Amino acid sequence: MGDQWIFVIGIDTYIHWPRLETAVSDAQSVRDVLLSQYYFDKDHLFELYDEQATRKNILAKLRRLAQNVGQDDSLLIFYAGHGHYKGLFVIK
Repeated sequence: MGDQWIFVIGIDTYIHWPRLETAVSDAQSVRDVLLSQYYFDKDHLFELYDEQATRKNILAKLRRLAQNVGQDDSLLIFYAGHGHYKGLFVIK
């Protein structure tokens, strides 16, 4: 059995969308439960919140995870925040 990795993203504050009230605290609560009650390790935790959770920083963390997560490892990505669909993919 491999290692368990977590990537947690929570965003309350936006430039172009309404502010959210609980996305960051929800993401941190999920993180805390995973670390305290399941087989996740703080050494395998990546997290970004609010102003830190830029597109650039999220992609950088994903690249770092791609370099570190092994074939037998598990990765859980948790995102709390607004969603936006650009319509880039069409399934026929």
